[in-house]
Amino acid sequence: MRSSSLQKSNMKCEMNVVPFIDISLVLLLIFMATATAEKSSIQVELPKTEVSSQVPSVSEVDKSVILSLSRNNELFVTSSYIGVIDKKIEKKELSGLLTLLKNDSKSTDILIRADADTRYQYLVDVITEVKKNNFFTVKLVTDLDKDNA
Repeated sequence: MRSSSLQKSNMKCEMNVVPFIDISLVLLLIFMATATAEKSSIQVELPKTEVSSQVPSVSEVDKSVILSLSRNNELFVTSSYIGVIDKKIEKKELSGLLTLLKNDSKSTDILIRADADTRYQYLVDVITEVKKNNFFTVKLVTDLDKDNA
């Protein structure tokens, strides 16, 4: 009897934390994958419209490239494919970036979030650069004007 109690006292009681770590890493990966699908953090006062358009799904936004044009005519790009969130770029860099995305990704849509006070010519220049090679669908993001809807 004494020998069995000695054997029991030598046993170590440890909690197995490997499953907890596995679950934590999976949740972290899910969070990181969905974080880029969230709304861009660039503050843009979107133009208002009376017509409601279909809100893009998370998977559609995930496959899209989001171009944000600020009030000061600054250009920002968000793409989950290349892992860029709200990166400021120059308009002259846009062509190379779009060519890279065209060749290496399944991105098909460009979502443009332009501030209502953005110079119209600057918006047209960005759309022209996007459409130059005719390989993307351009969608303008607007807000619903709830007062006139």
